[in-house]
Amino acid sequence: MKPPSLIFEEFLSPLKCRDDNVLKIVEHRFTDYTTIIEQYYNVKVKEISSPILSNDCNITCDNSIYKRNWIRKNDYDFTGYIALSNYSKDVPFDEDYDVYGGELIFKNYGIKISPTMGDLIIFPSCANFLHYHNKPLVGKFNYIKLFITCENPYIFNFKEFSHNPFSHII
Repeated sequence: MKPPSLIFEEFLSPLKCRDDNVLKIVEHRFTDYTTIIEQYYNVKVKEISSPILSNDCNITCDNSIYKRNWIRKNDYDFTGYIALSNYSKDVPFDEDYDVYGGELIFKNYGIKISPTMGDLIIFPSCANFLHYHNKPLVGKFNYIKLFITCENPYIFNFKEFSHNPFSHII
């Protein structure tokens, strides 16, 4: 069985991660991955949002809010996440490229991902994938998010996927 996430290593090079036009670069490059996403999840992509630069560490669900039940608040079906710094827990580290701390945590799975600069992670935007960052102890951790909307709302079904949601690297 396949995991419910896709990881594309080196989606952006470290040089591109530092480019002043990184959001435009991501927007242009991401369209090349639409077919892979459609085939993997058996969906038809309707729209891809403009990329957003962030350093927010708060826990989030990208398409729903909780009010006694999870209520869908927008049309996002999948989230694209790109780290613009490397996670590091060892010293010394390169302050231009690394942060000390800043793991990406998926609360419902107890999984911590040590982000690698330029990798793209795609995962369903639903409440099953609540996520946040540990606040970096040293350095500023920036990342890019973008959102994918499908022609028909994507309904995440555990039975279609393996128990390890982040084991599939392309």
